[in-house]
Amino acid sequence: MDQTTTSYYQLPDGGLRTVTTSEGVDVSVPDGAMGVSAEEYEAALAAIEEQRARDEAERQAAQEAEERTAYIALAALLPDAVARRLSGYTGGVLDSD
Repeated sequence: MDQTTTSYYQLPDGGLRTVTTSEGVDVSVPDGAMGVSAEEYEAALAAIEEQRARDEAERQAAQEAEERTAYIALAALLPDAVARRLSGYTGGVLDSD
């Protein structure tokens, strides 16, 4: 049965790559890649995933703020249900000042 080996690399752009090879198969290292340990790979992967989660949360917050702003403008002129449908706003009832 062939033995496999997994190598871990960090690419120049910060991306990550694993290369799994069978015994006796020679695979070239990705251009500019730096070999890292499995632990370093996992830590870098966790950092990338955390950043993606933060980016997604920021994107969602910006979208919700935009929908709320549109809702406020529309609610001044239209019934609540129509303003919600047009704006996409699904939040709670807003206080009127």
